[in-house]
Amino acid sequence: MRMSKYLMVLTASAAVALGSAATAQAATIQFNPAGTGATGALTIDVLDPGPGNSLSQNLNATSAAGSVGTLLFQANLDSAQLGGSNVFSNGAGGHFFTFAATFGETVTSNTAGPGSQTLVFGPTAGATNGTFDIYAQTALGNNLAGTGFTNTGGTNAPILTGTLLNNANFFGNFTADTNPAAVGPLAQGAVAGEYPGINTVSGAGGFHAQIQITSVNTGYFPGLTTGSVLIFATTDQNLPFVTVDPSACFSSNASTTVCTPGAGGAAVGTLNGTGTSTMLQTDANLSFTPVPEPATLSLLGLGLLAGAGQIRKRFARK
Repeated sequence: MRMSKYLMVLTASAAVALGSAATAQAATIQFNPAGTGATGALTIDVLDPGPGNSLSQNLNATSAAGSVGTLLFQANLDSAQLGGSNVFSNGAGGHFFTFAATFGETVTSNTAGPGSQTLVFGPTAGATNGTFDIYAQTALGNNLAGTGFTNTGGTNAPILTGTLLNNANFFGNFTADTNPAAVGPLAQGAVAGEYPGINTVSGAGGFHAQIQITSVNTGYFPGLTTGSVLIFATTDQNLPFVTVDPSACFSSNASTTVCTPGAGGAAVGTLNGTGTSTMLQTDANLSFTPVPEPATLSLLGLGLLAGAGQIRKRFARK
């Protein structure tokens, strides 16, 4: 029950290997958890957030084609990796990192099946969309309370920001199982008992899009530049919550601390997936890949669409 997200830094050198799920050859970048630049920087090919939360505002299992919503996402970093091995674990040396994103999405279709609804999402109007932020923090973000995923100024200012591009590579889907047998507590498994009285439909889905970097702190990411393009893809966006606490609060813009209510809020209601908004357990991987030519980018988008049925396979975390 996890969402894997691949965040891929696109540089101009090396080829991309495309498979049925549009996998890409990994590239390496420099990451310095202390923020002191190239000296002491680690070579990594993956930033791996742990399980986190998403809130799909103004969308639920019954949303019709043409409905427009906003997805809010937040998670802690778990580790930075190279070749599948951890080279940094969040909190080591007193250095903590969190992720937050917000972007608009439009329901392009909603197909009913026996006790299920399959929603497909596309971009909203305009060329760019929302924001993606990485923060250096002094402590872990609190998934239950929904705190620690915003800009508190000073050393907690974002170390990387980006904006999503509304192009053909923007795609998402989610299948909600609304059968009575599939309905149960919002929090189960390792987090059972959180928010008693709030149930949820079951479901699974994924998302991907391109991101353009709008700012970067080269103390943390030596060599990255503003204007670089990223691919941001998610898998294992699931219900119910079994690994991480459902969050009580989300930032409306991935920056300010004004709370948008999550679990327990009126928009989610007592049956998550049928209220005004829907909460989702989210898991992620952010891996770096070389830049393909424009024609290859189109193939990459097609490959990601073709691989939607396989996208829930977990990218190596450890």
